[in-house]
Amino acid sequence: MTELKKFIITPSMTHDDILLSIEAGLGLHGFGEDQEIFVCDVNGQRFYDSDATTFNFNNVVDGEELLVGTKHNVRVRPSPRVEAVLYLEDDTGLLKKTVQDSSRGDLRAHISALLRNDAAVRKNIVRLVKPHRIITDKIETLEKASDRTPKRNYNVARSKAIMESNWYCDGITQEFPKKMLALMAILSEATPGHHDVPRDLIIDAKNERIADPRESSDIQEIDVKSAIHRLYRIARAIDSDWPETQARKKVYNKRKGKMAEEPDEDVEELADCLGEASLPDTMDVDDEDDGPVVQPGRRRGG
Repeated sequence: MTELKKFIITPSMTHDDILLSIEAGLGLHGFGEDQEIFVCDVNGQRFYDSDATTFNFNNVVDGEELLVGTKHNVRVRPSPRVEAVLYLEDDTGLLKKTVQDSSRGDLRAHISALLRNDAAVRKNIVRLVKPHRIITDKIETLEKASDRTPKRNYNVARSKAIMESNWYCDGITQEFPKKMLALMAILSEATPGHHDVPRDLIIDAKNERIADPRESSDIQEIDVKSAIHRLYRIARAIDSDWPETQARKKVYNKRKGKMAEEPDEDVEELADCLGEASLPDTMDVDDEDDGPVVQPGRRRGG
């Protein structure tokens, strides 16, 4: 590995000026329109010649370590260990809405800004913005889908659009089966602002699987599911839910337990007034109703 120390970026330098200077400093030649090299932060996030993303040279801090790749290296792997946390509530005050109510674009921009800050201090944190139960429910719904499911729900164009909305990428060009793309779109819903790390985990899962020579070397659905499970396991967020949902369930279960343990006070008072003999253990029911009892809002069977 070649190391370039004390490299200086000045405000007047353009994106291409910086790349040319890095290439010269590393002794590389042949830079031209092909862009022989690219630059990443320590988490492998590429820098672009665009202000539409936080990943550009304008956001590099003094003393920050950068990684350089060539056109022959599609991906530069992160240096810091991958961490994952459940990020269901914004702790920065920068989001205008709650995490749950924010749009894909807002979450992508917000998480990207946090990732850029992480790299400067050599942290690599995946922030999961959906609880595990929400993601597993989406996967379960996908598994139950049939040919009669509306095509717009899981068509290729829709899945690609979801991924491009959640991840900063120029377009999903690799061809995958429709269901595989739908699974990747579900993964992207949990990881807006990310792209490379989820892909790394999918490839890692595939490489572990093909240690068995009988397995296919192509990416499979199980590889995407394994990547999802691994992220939530690292975050210690298996079976997690939205905080308000968990709170409601806790209150419900508490009330349910209390009702099971304590008899209804009104019934006890009525029994005391009438005497035990006045309350039979069984009651005769008139079976001559026109039909079975139905829940409110449901129609009787014809």
